[in-house]
Amino acid sequence: MIAESEEPAGEDGSYEVTFGEESGYEGGPLQVDIRLTHLPGDDSEDGVGLGQDAVQLTVGYFTFEGEESSGEFNYRMPENFYCKLLESLGRWVICGHVLSEDDEGLAGAEVQALDADVSQDDPIGTATTNSAGRFLIYYTKDDFDDTPVSFVELELIGGPDCYFKVDYAGQRIYDEDQADGRQQGRENRGHCTCVTLRSEEVRVDVDPEDTPVWTSVYEFDIRTDLTSEGYTADGNLQVFGGAVPLRGNVPLTTSSDDPLKYRFLAAAWDWPGGSPTASTPPSVPPSKSDFQPVTDIARTRVGTVIKPGFNPEPVYIDDDDLDPDGFVTLQGKSVEIQDPSGSTQTVSLSEDNFVHALDLIRIDTRALTPDPIAEFQRDGDGDVLADQPPSPREPVRRYRLRFQVFEESAAPDKGTDDGTLDSIVFDNTPIMAYVDLEQLASDLCAEISGNVDVEYTADHPHLQSFDVVIKDNAGTVHDDTDTSLPDRSYNGSTSFRGGHGTENVDVSGDDPCAYEVILRARTRHHPSRGPTTPNILYRIC
Repeated sequence: MIAESEEPAGEDGSYEVTFGEESGYEGGPLQVDIRLTHLPGDDSEDGVGLGQDAVQLTVGYFTFEGEESSGEFNYRMPENFYCKLLESLGRWVICGHVLSEDDEGLAGAEVQALDADVSQDDPIGTATTNSAGRFLIYYTKDDFDDTPVSFVELELIGGPDCYFKVDYAGQRIYDEDQADGRQQGRENRGHCTCVTLRSEEVRVDVDPEDTPVWTSVYEFDIRTDLTSEGYTADGNLQVFGGAVPLRGNVPLTTSSDDPLKYRFLAAAWDWPGGSPTASTPPSVPPSKSDFQPVTDIARTRVGTVIKPGFNPEPVYIDDDDLDPDGFVTLQGKSVEIQDPSGSTQTVSLSEDNFVHALDLIRIDTRALTPDPIAEFQRDGDGDVLADQPPSPREPVRRYRLRFQVFEESAAPDKGTDDGTLDSIVFDNTPIMAYVDLEQLASDLCAEISGNVDVEYTADHPHLQSFDVVIKDNAGTVHDDTDTSLPDRSYNGSTSFRGGHGTENVDVSGDDPCAYEVILRARTRHHPSRGPTTPNILYRIC
């Protein structure tokens, strides 16, 4: 263990972990674990309710960017994972909302949850609603298994059959009976139940685990967080490349236990006339026939197998898990699990042992985007013309993605639409960046005095910024404070691609030393990438 923190650093529940060289950390990815000792909202006297059942979970990995010495790691536990965790702890929870007829939350309402048994009403638990009308009740199997005869267990199948009674301001405003607990959606409830109780009616909320949905690219919601041109809508107009996670949820089966399969289709936008143009983004949308199944994916963690007596085992998919039409079927997938002693067992995925993660696939965008076409201009001797733009230059590559879910036995088609992202920009091209000194054109070992002519070019369809600095062994000598050196940044327009030219820099006051001219250029990729840094050396004697 490198370091740990037990007390929140802020009112938002965030934690701060600090460590130095004494920890032995030498760089690389850090495994992030959490130890859960409290159940959220649990009002037991010790404020925990877990005791020796406290659990430790690995929730992800964190890597520092470049030479940074600090960073952020954010984690939100998926609802279905928390429900599986409760199952492993032998706990159940009811999350509820008490509303008036006009949908206003009722604060201070007394809620009683009961289990409908054959011979009696079993009180499961009680709670008082908060200022928003919400309540939370944790309970165990003992709370709905009690019977008048100790050796008879009336709750033989599944979980409790829930029904509710609500008192508000001294009056019974909501009153259900055993028959309500026997209704579909109320019988044999799982470890997580969500209900909305109105003064005149009750509604059991739809279980999100049963709903196939594609929600986001990374953390960007596909409905609201991307522009019509395919950039992030946060003002940074970021693009994506490499392995890109497409996130959402697909249950393993239908409500009638038929296995489900899912896939993504992709199609490229085109240019009028069909030829890529660097100065104009593609504007011709793809047709249905242009869509092709995504069959190249990076290794993707899609969930976790949880079986009592065995270690939780991550479940991954890759190209081998896709059928020829690009479909993923998780139901029945074989996974090897291990117990604490090291013994292994192969299990088949099912809704009884599988907890979904956020990622559906990590699409390998390199299989979609064409090979780079940009080239530096060169003179008759083949040397790069450092003060000229590339020719040709890279264009913008824009795609449309479609999500599809079918029953395993169903014949697929390209028209079924379970979620379409109209535009997203993928880019896997390098920055075309070069720097040179005119004084070294004929002799790389020439001594410099007086002035230098810095020749440069930086070009990319999604450039964030570029600048040129001059350094010696002690640090930076000339930077953006020297107005003769280029220093340009993205200004909110996708037309910014960089720049090129020759700048005359006065170095007459510099001490005799070896110097390095560095061009630094970054793109607007998400996640951010390190800079491209071509350089050239010279000396002053």
